[in-house]
Formats: sequence, C-alpha cells, structure tokens
Amino acid sequence: MTLTAPPQLLLSALTWSGQPTTWEASSENFVGTYREALATTAELRKSVSILMDRKAQTYANFLEYVPSIPTTFDYSRHALIGVVDAYLAYDGGVAGENMPPWTRICLPGRRPWPERFQPVSDRPLRGPPFMFYEVDWAQGGCGLINPEHNLDGPGVMFSPDVPEQFDTGRDILYQHRVDGSAVGLGWHANWVTTLLEKQDRGLSLGERIEVMVNAKKNPTWASKFVLSVTELHPHDFEDLEEPIHSRGISEYSVRATILRVFVKPEEIVCLKAQKEDENEDEDEDEDYEEDEEYAINEMEY
Repeated sequence: MTLTAPPQLLLSALTWSGQPTTWEASSENFVGTYREALATTAELRKSVSILMDRKAQTYANFLEYVPSIPTTFDYSRHALIGVVDAYLAYDGGVAGENMPPWTRICLPGRRPWPERFQPVSDRPLRGPPFMFYEVDWAQGGCGLINPEHNLDGPGVMFSPDVPEQFDTGRDILYQHRVDGSAVGLGWHANWVTTLLEKQDRGLSLGERIEVMVNAKKNPTWASKFVLSVTELHPHDFEDLEEPIHSRGISEYSVRATILRVFVKPEEIVCLKAQKEDENEDEDEDEDYEEDEEYAINEMEY
C-alpha cells in the first residue's frame, strides 16, 4: 500500500511558566504550567526542495516540511537558586528546574496534545495549558510529559540550545554541605562566562542551529531550528562554605525560529491513526464526568 504524504501538517509549541522550587512527596502544591507558545498552530507545507546542507542529509529519507510563514517563539530556562534541605534527598527534590519547551506535529483538524491528566487539585483534565503540581514529580510523571528530562518523550525537546553548550542540565551546579543539605548555584561553565562577557559589553549573544529529534534512538521526526540567545540573568550566591570562582546565571532566554521539519513515513501513519484514539479518549472523558457527577450527587444526598 502506497503512503500518500499529506500536503500540510501543523506544529504546536509549549513553553514553561514557573519558577524552580523544592517538592515533598506528600504535597500537592502548584509548581508551574506548560502553555501554548504560538498564537495559532504553525502551518507546515510539504517541500520539494533537495537537502543541501550536510547536517540535514541525515534526514534525506524523511519527508520535509517548511513553515508557510516565518515562525518563532520565545522561551526561558530557570535553575534553582537557594538551599535544598537535607531531608528532601529522601522525601522530595527539586521541581520546575530547566524545563524545556516542547513541540509536536499533527494533521490538520487533530489535537497536537490529546493527553489527559489524572485529577489533582483543580487541574483540568485536558490542555493546554497543562498545570503541574509537586505530586507529578513525586510520581515520576503525569501522563503528558515526565517532568524529569527524557529525550524519548512524546515531542521534540531542546538540548543543547546555547552556543558551546553540551547539555542544558549538565552545567547546573549544586554545592553539597556537611549537614546533608545542598545549595543551588545555577549554571556555571565556560559558555556561561563567554556569554556574560558578551552581555556586559552589549554584544550579540549568538545563536545555534540545531536539529532536535523526538527520540534519541531511531527518531521518527525532527525539527531544525535557529536558537538565538536573547538574555541572561547573572546570579552569585553568597555565604558559601566553599567559594565558587566563576560567574553563574539563574536564567537564560532563547528565541527559536523553525526552519524545517523532517518526518518519517511511519510517523505519518501514526498521525493518521490518531483520530481513532482521540474518539476513544473523548468517550472516556464523558464516562469520567458522569462518574464524578454521580459521586457529587451521592455526597449531597
């Protein structure tokens, strides 16, 4: 059976809104939200061009799509600055740190993010926006995106995204204390020093061209981006047991411009099968709402 490639696809992007914090296993405090980064989903049209650059030749057996109009979005990453109490090493941890943007493709008329959450506090079952609570970190995932970074996730995420950076989480520094606690110090690395010096002098912070994949092994689709650093937030934590002889940052911001999207034929097959799954999910939503309404009526009675 010959696969007919759709002439158009849609691309959606989610970006994180929220500051890093610490979490406890028994807490359901709100942490942050993944929101739509684009005013509308970006329309991608099938391209007939030949891949000329060497980096994209890896995806020569993929279908190629390009944005119908120039498409950009902004995002920021945050690192925890402050003390993490010793007991959290056994009954908690850090939440909302270094949260990446996510992108996903779908066919026109389909939902790019069809996932449903388990009920927590006043969280809606569907999104976006998708609200995250401490319990999501305690349970190691929440049905949409595991809060801990995992390149084998359901959409394309971004790492690395800054010039000279090897990995977004590798250079986040924690200083451990004798009492078992730790101090979050933000990002410390050569690329941090270089970019801070440029920012101090009012120079451009540079950009990075990357092909981001949806899986570390055997990716089925990928996106090529220009990632331009727009701002850094320097931060130096005081009263350290051991002084740090480098400058650090607590946050940096990036503007992402979508250049191309590469899609394997088998991914197109999965996208076409998504409608049936969505219908099943909608039926389950109706069943859940009926059960919830019944439970409320029983309580009132």
